[in-house]
Amino acid sequence: MAGSTNIEIERKFLLASDAWRREVTASRPITQVYLASTAVSQVRLRRYGAAAFITVKGRRKGLARPEIEAEIPPEFVDAVLAAGLSPVPPLVKVRHLVPVGAFCFEIDEYGGDNEGLVTAEVELPTEDADFPRPGWLGADVSGDVRYGNVYLTQRPYKSW
Repeated sequence: MAGSTNIEIERKFLLASDAWRREVTASRPITQVYLASTAVSQVRLRRYGAAAFITVKGRRKGLARPEIEAEIPPEFVDAVLAAGLSPVPPLVKVRHLVPVGAFCFEIDEYGGDNEGLVTAEVELPTEDADFPRPGWLGADVSGDVRYGNVYLTQRPYKSW
């Protein structure tokens, strides 16, 4: 199993309206479970439609952090979930892809105890890269830990 290493640079936003829905080009369900989360790294398994991945993310420095990811058999994620081997509940959401110019926004509609939360992420080539800001894009919450997926597994949106 080969893994790819890269530096992930992304911004996260709340949504100002539902106008993005007219621009969706694809949607897939996601179930992800965190196996470990420390000050140094996070380890997660993700079922993304029919595919599955293991991802290790490093500590964030500004908007950037190292990320190593490898595709794994979906049945592995299913077995971990069925056996209840995660210290936190799985996170469920539907990811919608919305291309805007040369960028693609990933709009996540959360389910379960995070139902009602909708965020948009955009990956950037550099931290200071200019990117489009469509009218449906709301407040930038990139630095707010409450909107991080690990945080949402421990303190779901419904409990805020």
